[in-house]
Amino acid sequence: MSYVRFAIMIFIIMLSACGQGDNPSSQEVEEHEVSAMSQKSSSFLSFSWIEHGFNGVFEPLDLHLGVSSDVIRTQFGEPKQMGHYEGGKYWNYGNASIFLNAEEDTSVAVAYNIAEYQLREDDLKKALGTPDQTEVDERDGFTVYHYYLDEYELFFEADPDTGKIVYVWFHELKQDRLATL
Repeated sequence: MSYVRFAIMIFIIMLSACGQGDNPSSQEVEEHEVSAMSQKSSSFLSFSWIEHGFNGVFEPLDLHLGVSSDVIRTQFGEPKQMGHYEGGKYWNYGNASIFLNAEEDTSVAVAYNIAEYQLREDDLKKALGTPDQTEVDERDGFTVYHYYLDEYELFFEADPDTGKIVYVWFHELKQDRLATL
């Protein structure tokens, strides 16, 4: 009988220990989350932004500048909000606003809120290279990182207090198409 009790006790001990070693610690979970965010950020931002930008394409949205409002509607649907901005029109789609030349009704710029990716200057340099120009925008207070791509410009606006990039803009450099952004 004692053999049966011994076997049952061993069996109970084994059952109670099942899964004990498989539970990650809270530190391991946090490290995984940080790693996942880092992977999300690094896979989001890539040198293809520069490559496609030279051809007038804003990579994260696959938006071609110079296309008609009809093409934009087909690609993105109806805007959530419409308005006017510095002599042109804008259509807002939540995190992104597309700017249109009022006369030609074609896309000339896009602003995209990328705060969720928690990017910083180092992420830009790693993925896109050193910016062509860095400055502080006196009007908004953002630190701005400029990449000039022939007829286009890609620039990022970072919160000066946190260093986190909040917005990315892509636009044509032709001043007569839309007033200076």
